[in-house]
Amino acid sequence: MILIREARKRGRQIVVPIFAAVISGYFAFHAVLGDRGIFAYADLSEEVREAQLKLAEVQGRREALQSDVGRLQRESLDLNLLEERVRAVLNYVDDDDLLIQEQTQP
Repeated sequence: MILIREARKRGRQIVVPIFAAVISGYFAFHAVLGDRGIFAYADLSEEVREAQLKLAEVQGRREALQSDVGRLQRESLDLNLLEERVRAVLNYVDDDDLLIQEQTQP
C-alpha cells in the first residue's frame, strides 16, 4: 500500500516534466524540419537567389532588345542594324557576300 502511494506521488511529480519535454521536442522538431523551419528557410533562400539570377539575366536581355528596338525607330534608324535584321529574317544574301556551307555528317 505504501508502495502504491509512493508511486502515485512520484508519478504526479514526473508527469509535468515529461509533458514539457514532449511539447518542447515537438516545437523544436518543427522549428528545424517543419514547413517554416530552418531547412525550409535555407531552401527558400536558394530559390530566391536562383530567381534573382534569372531576373538579372532576363532584364539584361530585355535591355538589349529595347536598345535594338530604339535603334529601329524612325527618328534614330540604324541602317546597319536594319540590314542585319532584313538579312536574318528574309535570308537575304548580297552578291558581294561570301557564303560558306558546312557539311553535316550522315
